[in-house]
Amino acid sequence: MADHLVQPRLMGGVRRFGRYDNFKEFSRLSSGNASVGSKSMGKITIDCQFLFKQSRWGVLGDEEFPAGILYLNLNFGPPQSCRLKSATVTVTLDEEDPCLNRYKSAPGRNHSVYCPVQITDWYGPKQLVGEEKNIDRRHIKKLVPEINILGNGGGGLGVESETSFKQSGRWSFSGQLLPGKKTREYKTLRWELTENALETRPAHSNRIYTAFTFEHSGQPFLMKVDVEGRLDRWDKQAVYKLKFGGLSTRDNRVVTLIDFGDYSRFRQRLDEIARGLPRTMEMKNFEEIPVVVPSPISGTSFRAVASSDTQPEDQTLSAAPVSTADPSVAQSALYAGSRPLDPLGNSAHHLLSEGPTYQQSVPLDGDATAPTVENFARVLQALSNPMHEDTPMKAPSSPSMGDTVVNDEENAAGANQMPAQMKTQAKAFESVLDPHNVPDPETVVKVLRIPAILGVLRMLAMLMSLVGYLPTGDTTDGDRRVGSRGEGLDEKRTVGNQQKAT
Repeated sequence: MADHLVQPRLMGGVRRFGRYDNFKEFSRLSSGNASVGSKSMGKITIDCQFLFKQSRWGVLGDEEFPAGILYLNLNFGPPQSCRLKSATVTVTLDEEDPCLNRYKSAPGRNHSVYCPVQITDWYGPKQLVGEEKNIDRRHIKKLVPEINILGNGGGGLGVESETSFKQSGRWSFSGQLLPGKKTREYKTLRWELTENALETRPAHSNRIYTAFTFEHSGQPFLMKVDVEGRLDRWDKQAVYKLKFGGLSTRDNRVVTLIDFGDYSRFRQRLDEIARGLPRTMEMKNFEEIPVVVPSPISGTSFRAVASSDTQPEDQTLSAAPVSTADPSVAQSALYAGSRPLDPLGNSAHHLLSEGPTYQQSVPLDGDATAPTVENFARVLQALSNPMHEDTPMKAPSSPSMGDTVVNDEENAAGANQMPAQMKTQAKAFESVLDPHNVPDPETVVKVLRIPAILGVLRMLAMLMSLVGYLPTGDTTDGDRRVGSRGEGLDEKRTVGNQQKAT
């Protein structure tokens, strides 16, 4: 059998009528741990857990005295509506109790050199401290008496003082070795936990890992664990004393008997493990810090994006993540995936879906350039309803990377064609202003596309409507005025032709 699997007999007993009896063995428990001392104060429970399967048994030193390394977990129960101010856990090794007489072995089974049971300096952790917390406090003392009699009084004389200071505090856990009664050997190890008075809840873990090393000559002994504690609030501490009595110094009701039997079975060397025990336990407590759980985050779903059969596979989108945290965003994303991309916006579709334009409303048998009332009315109608060329609508298709690239190329081509269009509009405007030229309908349409011309014509139309220039029903006078204008234009044209001929 391996050395680390060999262990002594471990038995637990209960104190009755001043004696310990009814010891029952628990070293065969499959859990590997057992409670060797506990105490409840209000709603807080302090428990000492003995990890006997994890403990080590062997020899120490050149004399190879039987020894062991015991691992204990100190559990400070979660506070429930009350807070612990301090706690003390004391472990004592006793080999002189009368109950051990029947468990003592024959003298030949113990070590040749007598070694009393004692706790070595290899224990841990020796000291743990938390982060320092600071708060600013201000203490005011005011003693200013006032006297009021029938609504009249006086005062203002007295003493008033104010003191400001900075208070700091931190939690601490420390261990200390204590000698036994009338002996020089250290038989008691005391651990003390002090909470930070500036914190409403403890900042450390509810469990503190401890361990210590002992040695003896192979004789059986008792391990007694005593647990004490004080609550933070004095009123709760007073209620606890009235309910359970004062703090007692008597032995705990549960003790542990450790019997090595034949010590020669334990041959594992524990020197190296014992020397590094203080640092090992410090790192063990440092690693076991409370875990901070972050807030839950919203889930992420994926929507499939259909691709056109004519597009290459490398130009299509297979999937795009959509966050479901905001329903409106998800709905807009799904709606965008179900319709083709529109680089021109909704206004282009609205204008393309309008009725017949100005070119369609011009009669085929009439002259669109003649200065008649009908042509002028058509011009006003065109000003109120901007004209657009009929553009065939594209059939909706599923969005893809190819469509996006084509739309970008069309936008770039349209941007390059802007200077050419402006030159065409300028030429059309010059042809309209030329009195010797009769503009055709296409030229008039190009001129009306110039924003400045549209604005000027709209202003003229508004002024003419205000002064009543437009005819309302008297077509005879209007025809006369129009006829006179036509005759004047004919005369100007005749004079111009004669000058050219000359």
